[in-house]
Amino acid sequence: MRTNIFRALPALLALGMLAVQPALAQNYSKPLTPTAPTAPPASSAESSAVPAPPEQSLTAEQLAKVKSVLAGYKSATLTAEDAKTIKSSFRDAGIRPGPAIDKALSDLGFSAARLDVLAPPPPRPAGPAGFSPSGQPPAR
Repeated sequence: MRTNIFRALPALLALGMLAVQPALAQNYSKPLTPTAPTAPPASSAESSAVPAPPEQSLTAEQLAKVKSVLAGYKSATLTAEDAKTIKSSFRDAGIRPGPAIDKALSDLGFSAARLDVLAPPPPRPAGPAGFSPSGQPPAR
């Protein structure tokens, strides 16, 4: 049996299991309206937020590894087994999925999306209280 989150919201608020802004807690049934983004602080010293991580890029060694792994394959004829081997080689070399490897693959005529179709990543583990990372309860 699924519980509608909007029906459960008052109970969750009363039990202190859900932290929301006071205005939102009072008006949870009203549609949210977008607000204009606020300007960033004038200097980083004024900001108490954690700085964004630097743009990830591949090292020269990693890029050389990507080129050597892909040298034995043609993008048009990749099989599921090829994709698994390629992804395994990247993982063994410490190359993590992300924009940097996607760009390197693209520059070499390959597609990260196609590799994922041929060799899908493993499912992510369930989050807290059995919920998946998307926030949905597991299917029963």
